[in-house]
Amino acid sequence: MVASSRDTGAGNHRTGDAFRCVIPAGPGNPRALGGGRGRDAGADLVDADEVRGAGKGVGGGADRGGRLLDRGQGRDEAAAVGLSRGARLFEQAHTNPMRDVTAHFAWLMEHSPRPVVFLIDDLDRCDEKFVVGILDAVQNLVRDASRDSRRPRRAAAFVVAADGAWLRRAYEKTYESFEGAVDEPGRPLGYLFLDKLFQLSVPMPAMGVETQSGYLGALLGVDSGTATPKTTDEIQELRARVVSGRSELDVLKALYDADPVARQAVVTDAIARMSTPEITTSTEHALQRFAPMLLANPRSMKRFVNTYSVLRILRTLEGGTVPLDALAVWTAIRIRWPLLADHLQHDADLIEKVKAAEEATTVDDLPKPLRKLVRQPAVRKFLEGAPVDLTPAVIRSCCGGQVG
Repeated sequence: MVASSRDTGAGNHRTGDAFRCVIPAGPGNPRALGGGRGRDAGADLVDADEVRGAGKGVGGGADRGGRLLDRGQGRDEAAAVGLSRGARLFEQAHTNPMRDVTAHFAWLMEHSPRPVVFLIDDLDRCDEKFVVGILDAVQNLVRDASRDSRRPRRAAAFVVAADGAWLRRAYEKTYESFEGAVDEPGRPLGYLFLDKLFQLSVPMPAMGVETQSGYLGALLGVDSGTATPKTTDEIQELRARVVSGRSELDVLKALYDADPVARQAVVTDAIARMSTPEITTSTEHALQRFAPMLLANPRSMKRFVNTYSVLRILRTLEGGTVPLDALAVWTAIRIRWPLLADHLQHDADLIEKVKAAEEATTVDDLPKPLRKLVRQPAVRKFLEGAPVDLTPAVIRSCCGGQVG
């Protein structure tokens, strides 16, 4: 699964709106669960309410959840009522209804001609029981469906758009009796759960100054006046430098030397160039020297490479040109001690107090959750051996628009 971390805010979705899917009827895929025809021939529509109803409370109460959505073509309240009744009858008629739901899901994955993506939104408006229930249901569904599959199938991607702090707190409240027993330095209980659930966490990029100005100008109907003939020529020259770059360093150097307006105009070209096999291989080779700074397990190393790639894309979208060494060190901190990374992201100046904690007689001026962590030998060794000096300015550049 992939988590998209964002701030909570007002929206148009109802609380608990979650994933919907179209499940075609076919062999091994009885229509008892749906109880109604979809707009596509031979298809039944099943939304989150029906899946939860058939699964005896999977993901939380049946009063939450969304309404039917047939690939974005609209809502059908009458069909929703029929499906809800069908789901209850299905639950009553089967001793293990979740097994049949899993079979439906496995069948869908085997026969889908295209990649399948489930979007779970607004989860950060739900209580802890619902949050944990729906995420555990997704994990069990994917795991059990892979066992039931008779042939290699496409993997389904689950994208959860939610505030990470809300999700972590939900797990900490649900499993508070385990707190202190399984925590790790810099990785409290909530972080451990999300690390197991999600392969990748993607923070939302912030708008660059030029993008922000242009967007506000568009809303106000005012020409921002940033596009000039000289700038147009500069954009073409910069694009040529970017697409001819032979390494990540070449691309970043071209962006760094450019005017901010021109830089923002070619960010998609820069990301596409840095994502080519040629440059990706070169970047991965450069990242190998950071292996001693990571935990000695394959999962940690995979997360390091993936997280670095995501952060590089985000900073480039924002117009940032963070050097490889600085971004790699920051990525390692985020992987190993996410609690420390979150505090530094909200207050970059804390890094000076963190670095001085070894010599200081007291750490009382640090946030309480960090006082024990910053004295850990592993943290001290990491900071002393880092190939770059982590200053507030460096951290701000690594975090982009998310830093305080």
